[in-house]
Order: sequence, then C-alpha cells, then structure tokens
Amino acid sequence: MATVQKRGENSYRLTCYHEGKRYRKTIKAKSKTEAKNRAAAFEAKISLTKEKDYSKIILAKFAQKWLDRKRDNLAAKTLVSYKGTLNRHILPYFGRRKINSLKPMDFVDFYDYLKKEKNLGGRSVNMNHRIMNIMFNDAVKWELIEYNPLRKVDAPKYKRKRDNYYDLEQLRALLTAIDENNVESKYRISVYIAVYCGLRVGEVLGLEWKDIDFDRMIITIRRSSVYAAGEVITKEPKNESSIRNIYFGETLKHELLKHKEIQDTLSEIVPGWIETDRLLTKKEGGPMFPQSVGQWFSKFIKRHNLDKITFHGLRHTAATLMITNGTDVRTVAERLGHSDANTTTKIYSHHLKRANKKAALDLEHSINED
Repeated sequence: MATVQKRGENSYRLTCYHEGKRYRKTIKAKSKTEAKNRAAAFEAKISLTKEKDYSKIILAKFAQKWLDRKRDNLAAKTLVSYKGTLNRHILPYFGRRKINSLKPMDFVDFYDYLKKEKNLGGRSVNMNHRIMNIMFNDAVKWELIEYNPLRKVDAPKYKRKRDNYYDLEQLRALLTAIDENNVESKYRISVYIAVYCGLRVGEVLGLEWKDIDFDRMIITIRRSSVYAAGEVITKEPKNESSIRNIYFGETLKHELLKHKEIQDTLSEIVPGWIETDRLLTKKEGGPMFPQSVGQWFSKFIKRHNLDKITFHGLRHTAATLMITNGTDVRTVAERLGHSDANTTTKIYSHHLKRANKKAALDLEHSINED
C-alpha cells in the first residue's frame, strides 16, 4: 500500500513498492486526503504499467486491481455494491476484452443486453454505466488508455423516484403517530435525531453517548455504522467534512435523556446484556444492525397510513425545512456534512429557488410596510 509523507506546505512524498522495487514521487496537494487519493492512483499506475505489454490487459484483471486501489477510499457498503455489479453483469460480458479495445458501440449493445436479456430496470443499467465510467476515467488517469470511450455514450435514463421528504404538515403527522403509538425508545430517538440533526442513517447508528455534550447542546459526528459482507462495520464518516459538531435544542435534549434512562434500565434487567456506548442497540445490547431502523420505519409509516418516504428521507426533510426557514446554504451544508455548499445547492436547487422567491416577497413586504 502506498504511503504518504508530508514534506512541506502542500507538498507530499508518495512511496510504493512493486515486486520488491521502490517507487517515489513528490506532489503538490491541498490536503492529506487529496494526497492519499493521488497515492492510490500512483500505486495503481505503477502496478499496472509494469506489465510487459499493457495493451493486453483485460478488463477482468484491471477491475480487480482497480477495486484493490479503491478499497481505502470507498465506504465498505459501496465497495460491496461495486464488486457485486462487476461480478454479476460487467465482467461476464466484458471480462476477457482488452481495455483498450472497447468502443462506444460496445457499451450501447451492453445496455440493450441488460434490458432485454437480463430484464434490468433503468436504474440498474445506469448503475452499470456509472461504475464503468469511474473505472475507465481512472484507466485514463493512470495512462492505460488514451480516452474514456464512455464519454461518447449517453448515460441510460431512468425515471427518478418522487421527492423523498416531508413537508411540515407531513412531519408533524409522523411525530404525532410516534407519540400516540408507544414506539420503542430506540426507534423513536432515531427518528428525532434524523429530523432535528439531518444525519445519515449510518451516522445515527454510529452515535455513542460520549458524542453527546448535554451542557453545550452539541452532538459530534465521529463515525458511521454500516452493514456489509454479513457484518456490522464501524467506519469513519463519508468524508472529512462529515466529522462535525451539530447543535441541538431542548426537544431533542429531552428525548435523548429519556432514551438514556430507558437504556440504562435495560442494561440492568436484561440477562447477558452486551455493554456498548452506542445510543442504538439490539435487544440484548451491542451495536444495532443498521438496516433495522429503515425496515422498522417502512413498516411503521405503512401501518399508520403515512405518506411514503424512506428513513433517509428524514435527512432530506431536515434540509428542506432549514432552507424553507431561511437558513443559509453554507450552514445547511455544514450540518449535513457536505464537502462544500455546491453539493447542497445541487441537491436542493428546487427548494433554494422557492426560498429565493420567498426572500424577495418578504423583502418587498418589509420595505412597503407602514
């Protein structure tokens, strides 16, 4: 694995080994994270281009090396998804082909094959396209091919799902249903955290009591919990900006303290309780399976005839309500853990336009007010 050593301001030395030989390169990078990404690309290029004739590299071999290089930069769940898609569809079809022999029409034929022969929906076909596009972009960057043939292929279109969020009235209906139906504490608090903090589900599941500062009313996001390859995995959040402090109010403080009291009681009365600092646990203690919250949530809203969204939709709900309330985009981005405000702007552009219109009307009203 390539190593990164800081040499000076924005200067890093990359070192990797291939077949016992050391390779070094000094680069300019804005952060250590960027340097690590460049190091992975550097190592991949060294490994692949040391082939005697890399014009003979087939996609199956390249894909394996590509996944190995991506391992440290992808979430475990994403890595499993990429590997599954490659093994199910891409490699059986293209695996023996040389990577420099593939032409745009080959991919057009491949998408037709997936739709007609494999009966895949548009979203799944699009996923195949996205993975191959990332892979071939890296092949260009590592100078294995001159250009990415997928740049000349339109991404397969698919019908996007409807908006996955609640408005204020729908959210109040959800919280009322939770209040009226004696919802188990761990599920109740998961909804409140998602709504009031806008966390990703993995971040909610990764929370520990030491992350809660009740005096300063701050939750610190330090880790994420995911389910991959048959086990619960704890990992760092999605990116550097995802490690963040989020302020909360009295409503969430009350809910957190109530949940802690219930959890403390369970730890004393449940036989064989597995000690953990996690807020969300299984019935016998220990970290809760991440998919459990989403499964419970889907059943709950269906059982109580609530409008259909996913648990992740509660994060979108928090974001859209903040924007509607006039919160500036940078603050919304910081609370959501986006790498920059541009990401927030792209995702919530429709709501920002409405907020912009409201701001104009409010300004006009304030100027003309007697």
